[in-house]
Amino acid sequence: MDTSNSIRFILKNIGQISQAELSLNQMTIIAGKNSVSKTYITYLIFGFLDYIKSVTINEEWQKIIAKQLYFATTKTIISLSELAKTLPQFIEQIANDYALVSHKLLSLEPDAEILKNFAFSVAIDNLYIDYTKPLLTNNLQIAQNIKIELHKTNKNGNIEVYLVVENYAELDEHLYNLMSGHITKSIINYFITQLFPVPFIVTSERTGVSIFYRELDTSRNTLIETLQQDHRFIGKTSDTLMKKHIARYPLPIKLNMDFIRNIFDISKNKTNIKPALKSFIAKQISNGKYTFDKNLNQIFFVPKSEVKLKLPIHSTSSSVKSLLLFDAYINFVADQNQILIIDEPELNLHPDNQRKMARFLAMLSNAGIKVLFTTHSDYIVKEMNNLIMLYGLGTNNQSNIINHFNKTYHSGYSDDMTIKPSDVNCYTIIENDEGFNAYKSEIDCYGINLSILDDEINNMSEISQILYNELDNDYYQ
Repeated sequence: MDTSNSIRFILKNIGQISQAELSLNQMTIIAGKNSVSKTYITYLIFGFLDYIKSVTINEEWQKIIAKQLYFATTKTIISLSELAKTLPQFIEQIANDYALVSHKLLSLEPDAEILKNFAFSVAIDNLYIDYTKPLLTNNLQIAQNIKIELHKTNKNGNIEVYLVVENYAELDEHLYNLMSGHITKSIINYFITQLFPVPFIVTSERTGVSIFYRELDTSRNTLIETLQQDHRFIGKTSDTLMKKHIARYPLPIKLNMDFIRNIFDISKNKTNIKPALKSFIAKQISNGKYTFDKNLNQIFFVPKSEVKLKLPIHSTSSSVKSLLLFDAYINFVADQNQILIIDEPELNLHPDNQRKMARFLAMLSNAGIKVLFTTHSDYIVKEMNNLIMLYGLGTNNQSNIINHFNKTYHSGYSDDMTIKPSDVNCYTIIENDEGFNAYKSEIDCYGINLSILDDEINNMSEISQILYNELDNDYYQ
């Protein structure tokens, strides 16, 4: 029995993309040249994963459950496996609904030309639900003498619903709908959390967000004060005014802005992610520590150096600014059943840090968090290939090779960085007669076959060799 879920995201006619079909793996890579709409793909997949979290009702399921409750005396059994039979159609309907509101995600008008022929769908090729997982829900107290208790049996996933009612005459249609709605929400959450990870996105605008978070707050406060003092705005809702007078951003960028603005409260959280990941990003990539002073409304960076410095974030390097969201995600947000979506993780990083970023993403994937990212970086892809090849070595040989690399090249490899080839999907955006399509790259024990980067490097190397030879000929003549 196949215990994996095979789910395809299908996008048509968006930006430069004619068609793209992608399945999320533990690590999913999207490569392509500039301006081929890679960002649109990540935004729209993020948007769907964020949108489906808010889905709480299935009217057909609610009717079935309400009917069972109506005919129940003290107990009824709800079969999750029976409801799961219609789950693919339910997901497809959610995708259709999402496509109709996706313009909001991109901060576009509903009739925007870029969305004229846009289509988005989700296909489930293989569905597996682990019925041993617990049902995360609370019992519901409807009234003083009316409540329901939910218990899930691990044998077959059935839910036992107990009605605790002193007087059944008190139950009416409204109360049955309230009970069935509560149970339906619990079941939808049970399925959705198994099928789709919770998304967190890091956009390519992260450097600007890190710099201007204070200015954004200042602008907002100035606007509010002006509106309060100006009699022309009396009677208008603040929501309408905000929409009119504050620049609009695509949802992923807005969420990054909100995250940084709220970082002083968010930083009170602590994740259970492996300490090695927290240590790696601080000691190997950012080379320092971020601190947050709510009283000063200021983010600081403390570099790892003999000289003690505490730099305001706006005074730091572009790489420190671009790594702020990564660091905050690992320390305050990261958890199981999540997916980290990144637009160009190589942004502002030196080649050595790009290679370390590849190792960091591999460690994150091995820690149980899915990763989806776009890239132009040959350093990241080639380092991923090294990690895939390391995985293919026998245990003893792998340990010996890692020790050799660390002693000879000071590489900093460890066994929690190696990547199983079957855990990686890579898609390349390439132009054909119909437009730009996403093609799945071959991946084997030697790594990812990514000709879009290899061909360019080989071409540059050939030109360099010819010029080198010509210079030699001129020199010796």
